[in-house]
Amino acid sequence: MFRVVEENIANLILTEIYGVAKLFHDLEDDRYLTIVKMYISEKKAVEGAFDVSDIARYYEKIPEDIWQLIDDASQSQKPKMGRDDIFAALVDRAFDREVTQRLAALPMEEYLRVFKENEGERLSNIIHAIRQYLTVANPSEDLSEIMDRAGNALREVAKESKVNELRAMRYGLIQRLLDIERQQRLISTRGE
Repeated sequence: MFRVVEENIANLILTEIYGVAKLFHDLEDDRYLTIVKMYISEKKAVEGAFDVSDIARYYEKIPEDIWQLIDDASQSQKPKMGRDDIFAALVDRAFDREVTQRLAALPMEEYLRVFKENEGERLSNIIHAIRQYLTVANPSEDLSEIMDRAGNALREVAKESKVNELRAMRYGLIQRLLDIERQQRLISTRGE
């Protein structure tokens, strides 16, 4: 299998490479890192070759050493972004590690500012990109932080008027927070 991958590396995409590398990893065959490194070497000049969106969506936790290699290769292709650029990048790069790490580090007030300063299609695109995280079975800490902060910002927007409350509630992010709070109350009452 290794030889087949090696001979066809130029024709493979990241999801395929990851599947093979993960198999080698699970079989404790150290060549899994070589497979990832061969792919990176072959595709370093190909824009988007290190987009992990499909991997993050369809696979369970990516082994850290594989993730680090792919992330380093991805970072080498990207220009640095400002705060507003990070929110704009959500539309096309919702599962990009740089985007999620930077968004998770922003305070809730920054989400609130973005939600208030944007409108129409731009605002809709940002919120819908964040809503994608609701469908992830085991969201990372960064994705959970993003959903928490976006949900809390929408709670603040909802306090402003009945119309804003109806709008903010339709996204599912506030409901997610309410479910978490309900579960925490149940756990704490059982412990008493």
